[in-house]
Amino acid sequence: PRDEIEATKAPARESFIQMIDDSSNAGIVPVVATEVTIRGPEGWSEDIMKWLGSLLGKESYQDFVNRHVHELNEWLRDYAKERGVMLLDFERELAGADGVRKREYTSEDGSHLTEAAYAHLTDYALHRLPDPGPQSPPATP
Repeated sequence: PRDEIEATKAPARESFIQMIDDSSNAGIVPVVATEVTIRGPEGWSEDIMKWLGSLLGKESYQDFVNRHVHELNEWLRDYAKERGVMLLDFERELAGADGVRKREYTSEDGSHLTEAAYAHLTDYALHRLPDPGPQSPPATP
């Protein structure tokens, strides 16, 4: 499984590098964004299962996925800084103190974002992205 995860993360890193290089070479200013974590189901039965799993040295699916999201995002933060590329840190923007996506930004399935999350990320991005200035109307044929 470790090799399979690394085999998945390596192409993701390569894709970021390629997209940044291609856009820069084309005169486009690249902007990258971190991935967001997932949030597992909540309730007393889930808490008990997580506690039992920790006693047995088992990692929950949520923790497994989030660990790899955190690792890839750390790499992306470092790479963006090294290259001078603007980074929108969606992971940290939606996360609570525990590093996991806040409940109000998580749908019931724990995977999808809520409307509140999209609204928050839109506001966050709009305040960080440069103003493109006045837009020209499309040319008419």
